Amino acid sequence: MSCPNSDSPINISTTANVLSCEVFCSYMHQYKDSSCTATYYPDHIKLSYDATTTAAVTFNNEGYNVREVNIYAPSVHMYNGISADAEMLIIHDGAGKKLIVSIGIPAVSFVIVGAFLSKFIETKILEFSLAIFLIIVSLILLIFKNLELKPTLSNSIGGGIFSGLIAGLLGTGGAIRGMVLTAYNLKMEVFIATSAIIDLGIDSSRSVVYYLNGYVHKDDLYLIPILLIVSVVGTFTGKKILTRVSEKQFKSIVLILVLLTGIVTLSKIIIK
Repeated sequence: MSCPNSDSPINISTTANVLSCEVFCSYMHQYKDSSCTATYYPDHIKLSYDATTTAAVTFNNEGYNVREVNIYAPSVHMYNGISADAEMLIIHDGAGKKLIVSIGIPAVSFVIVGAFLSKFIETKILEFSLAIFLIIVSLILLIFKNLELKPTLSNSIGGGIFSGLIAGLLGTGGAIRGMVLTAYNLKMEVFIATSAIIDLGIDSSRSVVYYLNGYVHKDDLYLIPILLIVSVVGTFTGKKILTRVSEKQFKSIVLILVLLTGIVTLSKIIIK
């Protein structure tokens, strides 16, 4: 038995060597009473938890809210090598706001740089390199399920810089950003909301530079209301689809879309 999107099961030992912390660790919790709906699964019971305005857990000044509570019998983890009769796992969310800063700010900054440079750089080689990169990385992550991009601050900043620069140069960087966000195993709604906010900043920034570069003309403005309608329809359709897929399936869908983006980009280059 194992938990989706985690490193479980592990052995929690009280006798193993304990290493000293290299960073400051501050942990506090304040769980509120909650109504709940219990859903039975073959290997566990899932409990819903009421949304709260205050964080249930604070770790290193970052607030985390309860997403769901799962009860397993027997336990998922081992305790000193022994399985317990039952175990309660509390799953939290909270990385979304932090990612808006660590990915969003570098992405918005470098999309301006990329959009400015797009006037001087031949993009065909960049498009080919991006297509190969997306195909290879997405295939690796799809085939080797246990191989994941580590959710570190450096990877977040690097992913923001790379996706922003490519978005400015080529007009698309969402696939790279999507791969970075999947590393954090965010709840689907949090993933989409975080990505949408970052996209808004990126698109707003590069639109100004594209206009100054002479890429946008008055006869193109009629496309704006059409694109707004398409985006609303797409959002509504996507919301309906999300109610029918699991978190694990959602992560695979993101990687498949990244793979398709790479294939389509490569096909366009070959056809030209």
